[in-house]
Amino acid sequence: PVETGGFIPVAFTMIGDIDSAMQRIEAIVERFGIWSFWLYHLEPEMEPARSDPRYQALKADYLAWLEEQNS
Repeated sequence: PVETGGFIPVAFTMIGDIDSAMQRIEAIVERFGIWSFWLYHLEPEMEPARSDPRYQALKADYLAWLEEQNS
């Protein structure tokens, strides 16, 4: 089952396990939609993951979705 605990990826990032963090973020987004990325976009503890290409792709998708919602 997909873990729905939103802060689990943050905890993985804080201990330096970016791969596990990204796997869980991708699973959360797949299950709930791109809007669920907001937490990781705003959370300062996610800084170490922000250079990961998977994070960058999700961020681009999230920002495109957000722009669409605001237009």
